[in-house]
Amino acid sequence: MPRISVLPDTLASQVAAGEVVERPASVLKELVENSLDAGATQIEVEIRKGGVALLKVSDNGHGMDKENALMSLERHATSKLTSSEGLAAIMTHGFRGEALPSIASVARFRLTTNDDPSTPATDINTEGGKVLQVSEVARAKGTTMEVKDIFYNVPARRKFLKSEATEYAHLEHVVRLSALGNSAVRYQFKNNGRLIWDLKPTKDRRTRIADLAGHQVLKDLQEVERYMMGEIAVEGYLLPGRLARGTGKSQTVFINGRPIDDPVIRGAIRDGYHGHIQQGQFPVVWLWITMPPDMLDVNVHPAKREVRFARPTEIKHAIVEAVASTLSPQPRKPHSPPAFLQTSEPVAPPVRPVESVEQRTVEVTPREEESRSPEPVEPSAPAFQLASEWATPDQQEMALPVADEEPQEGEQSAPFSLIGSLQGKYWLMEDENGLVVFDPRAARKRITYEGLKRAYTENTLSAQALLIPLLLELDGHDQAALKAHLPTLHELGIEITSFGGNTFQVQSLPTLLELSESGDAENFVLGVIDQLETTSLKSAKAREKVLEQLLMAVAHQSALTQSADQQFALPVVAELMLCELPYCTPEGKPTMIHYATNEIAKKFGG
Repeated sequence: MPRISVLPDTLASQVAAGEVVERPASVLKELVENSLDAGATQIEVEIRKGGVALLKVSDNGHGMDKENALMSLERHATSKLTSSEGLAAIMTHGFRGEALPSIASVARFRLTTNDDPSTPATDINTEGGKVLQVSEVARAKGTTMEVKDIFYNVPARRKFLKSEATEYAHLEHVVRLSALGNSAVRYQFKNNGRLIWDLKPTKDRRTRIADLAGHQVLKDLQEVERYMMGEIAVEGYLLPGRLARGTGKSQTVFINGRPIDDPVIRGAIRDGYHGHIQQGQFPVVWLWITMPPDMLDVNVHPAKREVRFARPTEIKHAIVEAVASTLSPQPRKPHSPPAFLQTSEPVAPPVRPVESVEQRTVEVTPREEESRSPEPVEPSAPAFQLASEWATPDQQEMALPVADEEPQEGEQSAPFSLIGSLQGKYWLMEDENGLVVFDPRAARKRITYEGLKRAYTENTLSAQALLIPLLLELDGHDQAALKAHLPTLHELGIEITSFGGNTFQVQSLPTLLELSESGDAENFVLGVIDQLETTSLKSAKAREKVLEQLLMAVAHQSALTQSADQQFALPVVAELMLCELPYCTPEGKPTMIHYATNEIAKKFGG
């Protein structure tokens, strides 16, 4: 057995770097937090090649003298913590003493700092954690930190870094969060020599939100007025449920000035939006929460991304009430009704109904006032057979005419009688065999998917130019997902071009979608981008696979505009029956469920 020995300082720092330095974005987070803790009112960030070639952060904070500058590169050295009691009352952004030496151990690092403008600044150059040169240079008060060639001496770590676009997206997210949490600080952000942001300091958080999310959000922004519950205070801004996104990355929450991503917080935001968003959607919020530091533990994760609350129920209740009271100003009842009594979620705005559909496969008739049994299907009527195993046995028993055969004159097609709707989400119909439950959004997904795929295959796909091009402000993650698939999106009739900086211009959309209003078009495009980020599209290399995933993403987003109003039942169900696989969505989920009459009778002991 090998003998136990103490690790050399450089190797120990590289081991510690495994906790602190995951990627360039984690390095940038540490450097920016140091600038904030130093009282900086201006922070300049410059990156090159996704942060791998260069990460440079300059500030006008307090700075350090030569002795402290050298001490900052020693392991376990910090100015932010002096006793174990301080761990329970941390109010600074960072405190980990091994941050700078760990960063310096896996990169070429340079620190230039000055705490007194009347004296020369200290300039320290290191490589792989070893100090190469210490000199005096001219610099105003503040600190500049340069990190070059990250992981140059740890190739095993460097090969796990992603593409430049992906690493840039993470870096941009770090700057975005820091700028949102510290609106009184001026931020300048450059990428490969190009200025991305120059955010002026402001006392109005709405200004900083608009600078980063686009000024179009201001018309829908709702203020969460300061809500107090004991020692917990919640305030901020949010967007209405109709502007919810497909992922939770647009939820920005700060606790005592620190950005937090916590399941308790996410669940509280979702509960606060109950009745305002559809299942699977994520509302867009910016919340600032303050509480005594001893009510949370920020030391449960090396990068301080997660926290642990002393009283999570109280915190959750405060967020729920603050959000819900903003969305619904009327007084709320002290207790919510039981789950089985809660009303259904509202549906999306209706789309224009299909004006004419050639009903070749099924005849759908509304239920008359006086109930009467539907006429039976002739035994000779051919049954609908799926080309795959998607249909369930109950679905296969449903007597539907073959899709590619025209009904003969006088021939009775299988009728569906419209009964009503269930919780405003599903259509209830009956046939001679029992009850049929339709999911209108699943139906719309299948209809759109097959329509787009058929038009693409036959080279008949048409796009409609927007009368007024739609401008979108996209964050780094959205940009990475979009840029990777712009050519394929263009082939599907979704033409999007860069408009400078983080702004993109939507010029056309597929005519099949019939998205006339700019709000619907914006939600559609953002939803497609969310789908690109959350599906396996990023790992698909074959062109056919990419196209298939894009078709499914577009179909999924278009389904959100399908209303569950009964007036749309007749054309939608008839149009669905014209599809090759009407019983399932492109992902294989059912569009309808059949309950046989004899099975229902058994439930009642019949």
